[in-house]
Amino acid sequence: MLRIGMLTPRSTLYPTISFDMLNGLKAGFEQLNFNDFTLFTENIGFGTDESEIYTKAEKMILGDNADVVIACCDSRIAAMLQPLFAAAGKLLLVTNMGANLPEDWQPHPTTITHSLNFCFNTSLTGALAATAGTGALAASYYDAGYNQVYTTLTRFQQKGGSILYNHVTHLKNEHFTLAPLQAFMASEQGTPNLLCLFCADMAELFYKAVAAIQLSQEANLFVSPMMLEESLASNLKHQVLLKNVQGYTPWLSTFTNTNNQAFVATYEAVYGKRPNVFAVLGWDTALLLDRFNKELAIHKNTAAAIKAMGEAPPLPSPRGWIKLDPLTNHIYGPANLVKASNYFDLTIDENSNLEIDDEWQRFKEEVMLPSPETSSAWRNTYLCI
Repeated sequence: MLRIGMLTPRSTLYPTISFDMLNGLKAGFEQLNFNDFTLFTENIGFGTDESEIYTKAEKMILGDNADVVIACCDSRIAAMLQPLFAAAGKLLLVTNMGANLPEDWQPHPTTITHSLNFCFNTSLTGALAATAGTGALAASYYDAGYNQVYTTLTRFQQKGGSILYNHVTHLKNEHFTLAPLQAFMASEQGTPNLLCLFCADMAELFYKAVAAIQLSQEANLFVSPMMLEESLASNLKHQVLLKNVQGYTPWLSTFTNTNNQAFVATYEAVYGKRPNVFAVLGWDTALLLDRFNKELAIHKNTAAAIKAMGEAPPLPSPRGWIKLDPLTNHIYGPANLVKASNYFDLTIDENSNLEIDDEWQRFKEEVMLPSPETSSAWRNTYLCI
């Protein structure tokens, strides 16, 4: 029997984040007919209290005899936990949105990092925006504190783009404004091309404000994955009339691949509602743990089981597929170009064909990791605020 501990997150932006991830995990196990496990959980809040997280992870290993701990945390916390799991010979499965880059790309023998690859997706959006030549950055105060902004701008500039203006909105909704950005766009040296990173209520405010701008002047929006998140689309339907919105994202519930259709149908049948991105993380975690359990039964050793996973075929994720990169022990999968138009209707650009394996390798090699001495960031895990 596989003993699974899960350190779950808290979010005021997305209050059901822990439930959705757990529901996705359980639905995935049900689809796989994998019942030979014990699951226990501990909440770790916004992922900022290092001593609390370490204590709870240690208790799961020593007190609960966990074979694996799913830690919904960021790279900084993962780096702190890795020596504990290496010493115990247990699997640390780090799960997050992928809005930050790792501390390094070196593989840790008993750690798998499983995310939705937001930094990878935003780097592709940055490269896409570079074809426009010049651009301006528009980001929320919150989103600007994560590496997804860095990867967007780095790839944009590496591909020949030039940033002419930066606009970071106020932390509080009541002080939100795009007036300085609009004034710049209307000036002679302005640009209609905007690299945009917002989430949740700030994304709604941005879309409403930029829709008003688009009534009088051109604005081409290259957006982050959470700006294409489907609950956001539901909230904005019939409220804003948008055009020229596009960006790369790892998943939509409307993907037509058979893996996603099975996921959506199973999740709706079990829980009576449409799945979201957090449920996808949970479902894919079930796929990973199912394979890990099989490899562990053969190799009797966590590090050897992970190594075997890196040599195995892709897993049938709702994203299309996911793979374990054996050079880093990071999970990655397809990135899809999605466009929003009319009353926030989302469509997948089927003509956008990327060689994902090649793009992933270029991403690792060409987007340099920011030095802690020259960069700063929020301490909490992305979307956990």
